[in-house]
Amino acid sequence: MSTSQGKLIGEFAELRGDTLLLRAGSGELLTLPQAALLAVWQRTNSSRTVATVGAIAGALSGALAGATMAGLANLDCETHCQDLTALHLLSSAIGGLMGAAVGATIPAWQQVYAKN
Repeated sequence: MSTSQGKLIGEFAELRGDTLLLRAGSGELLTLPQAALLAVWQRTNSSRTVATVGAIAGALSGALAGATMAGLANLDCETHCQDLTALHLLSSAIGGLMGAAVGATIPAWQQVYAKN
């Protein structure tokens, strides 16, 4: 949260009329008039957006790893080639799941108030 006095970080306690009550890290309750607030940001879970990006990045890197492993397995393809389509799909799925799991843990900040 930005105020005319600087940046304050704490947990939202209550909104009473034109006054915001913020619980500081020490447990102290701060009373802030809305007129003194420039902006209020709330930490949220960005799991949908970031997990999607993580899943795509993970699936692409998993597919690349699967293609590399399949290429190494088929170095001597003239005498005995192997169909490793399942390896590509499995690597992509594992990479996508891992990317989504990592992406879901990344927090985001959403602005919930801005002074006009």
